[in-house]
Amino acid sequence: MPTPLATRPFQSARPMDQVLNTSLGLFARDHKAMSAVCDTLEARYFAPPADQLQAGRPILLSIGGLPLALALPDVTSAPAGQRGRALRDHLSTEIGQVLVNHGVAPDIAYVQARDLASYLACQELLTAPDLLGPTDPHEGLHQQAIDVSMDGTDVFFHITTTYQAAGQAAAPDAPAGPAALTRVTDMRVKFTVGSHWTSQRLSQAASQTTAEVTQAAVRVSTQPQHLDRLSGVRQRLGVPDAPHAPGWLSGRVSRLLAHCSAAFGGRGTKFIERAPGPLDPAGVARPGGMGLDLTAFDKSSQLISAEPGHGRWTHVVAQYHNDGGIVACNGREFDAETLKSIGDARAAPQAARLKLGGAVTFGQEDGTGGARAPLPQFLYRFGTEYLAQVARTDKDAIDAAVAGGATAAEATAAVEAKQVAALESALGDELFELSGRQRYAAPLITLGATDLMANLDAAEQALDAYAKALRRAVWLAERQQNKATISDAIAKSIEEEAASWGMAYGHAALPLDEQVAFVKRQLGANMLRRLTTAIDDVATRQQLCRVLLHEKAVTEVLTGADGGPRFSTETRKPRRIHIDPMPAHTPSAAGTVRITFESDYDTLRDTRAKVSLGAETLETLHRGVMATKTTFVLTGTAATLRYAAYDAQLES
Repeated sequence: MPTPLATRPFQSARPMDQVLNTSLGLFARDHKAMSAVCDTLEARYFAPPADQLQAGRPILLSIGGLPLALALPDVTSAPAGQRGRALRDHLSTEIGQVLVNHGVAPDIAYVQARDLASYLACQELLTAPDLLGPTDPHEGLHQQAIDVSMDGTDVFFHITTTYQAAGQAAAPDAPAGPAALTRVTDMRVKFTVGSHWTSQRLSQAASQTTAEVTQAAVRVSTQPQHLDRLSGVRQRLGVPDAPHAPGWLSGRVSRLLAHCSAAFGGRGTKFIERAPGPLDPAGVARPGGMGLDLTAFDKSSQLISAEPGHGRWTHVVAQYHNDGGIVACNGREFDAETLKSIGDARAAPQAARLKLGGAVTFGQEDGTGGARAPLPQFLYRFGTEYLAQVARTDKDAIDAAVAGGATAAEATAAVEAKQVAALESALGDELFELSGRQRYAAPLITLGATDLMANLDAAEQALDAYAKALRRAVWLAERQQNKATISDAIAKSIEEEAASWGMAYGHAALPLDEQVAFVKRQLGANMLRRLTTAIDDVATRQQLCRVLLHEKAVTEVLTGADGGPRFSTETRKPRRIHIDPMPAHTPSAAGTVRITFESDYDTLRDTRAKVSLGAETLETLHRGVMATKTTFVLTGTAATLRYAAYDAQLES
């Protein structure tokens, strides 16, 4: 039977601090870092043996005691290059759902579960078992197996590592019998998740991950040809002497366990020694399904098993907080890409529900048709940052042109010309559609309480009449294409009016689509000219142009982060834009401008309509509608999002 040995107090070893303090768990990772995690998982667990890490030896992965292929067939059957991400996503989803069921806030649970799954890519954790033996150039790693399991909110990693003589390591795919193996190590790491409300801020939901090595063991071959190696193990492993022990084993096991206790002062290590003989059921139990047949070696080897003695050996790996909606890990906020991923995770259940048929409502206070609820204010900074990034991109383009030999004025003019062309096109599309509406239709842009396009001059009136004629001609062409019934008299009247205006503008020979493109550009140019006159500060006007161009993209960032839908441009009706210049505080300063957008979306407007929900594009949607409202405050230096709200209904 195993013999208890003396308890050895912790002295100075700290390697497991390095293992458990891996960077994967200690800071908010950006999208690039998480992509690297997925690449590592792909290489470690799914690449062909010749391409795998650890000198070409495959790492066997099991989930809950089942081989990966049986536990997660969808992951192993994913296309090559996508299995690492599929593995991380599946484990993250499974762990995250358990955490939510145990009271962890969904947004925190998402990033916390993702971090836990990412430990499979932690090289320090995989190499920790090397501390359980001597540094021997004549011994090589043979095979490693990892099992991941859960019990409540506890996540367990069991790592089994086998070693063999270096001369036999050249054939990693060949099975290693008891005589070939020199050493087998087992290490069990337990990650525990706790959810609580911090006492410092009642508005701050928090959760933390702690880690502990619950047990570690090394089994050393007692074959005659391995006696020299056994002597080396004895020197490295320094178990304290005890009345019933040979006094040669395992201080390095103590080191392994002491790694996670350094921050908590001296704790004890309880050792158990067993000479070769029948297996002890109380020893380190290896999960089934790991793909290793070590029964014979276990029976013939010398075992040293260790576990924490008195006290609890834990080390805080990561602390997660949600302060006013901003999710952070160890005080560092997550980036916008992670925010988008959290939104995608929120949207996934709704997308799955729509695939089965039914209706889903978003953005309403009671979720059943109540008043539209503003989006959480913490999201606003991502809208503001989006516009700031657009401004930085424009500046980078100017700097690059100057570096290429252009003058600053030339470079600035080129960037502004592209912006003006894009804005004229966007405004022209909306104005052209409005030209076919009745007089009571809301104007596209109001300045204060006045329609910006009121009091048209003669040229503007002529263009407006031309636009109305072409809008009716487009309507007629669409009806005829769909073989809809329309009287010959009405069709003739529409065609003659459009032809008359085309002749007046010298466009009689141009096809309809080219005439429409010309009119749209002119409508947009007229609108932009009036905006230029209304907003006399150049810098503020540049901010206004950016917001007019990118308001839809900003709204998509916000609704996506909230787990809501994103509608394609074809579904959007002409916006209602309200501009309110506000006087400056001092006569010499430029005033600020408040601009509010109201938009309506409907998938029935266009056969090309698309709606995305999280990572899914909804292919079988019967109908989707959405209304949005955003308000920005503009100065010469920045555009700041101050309000955002939306509601949407999707029906499949």
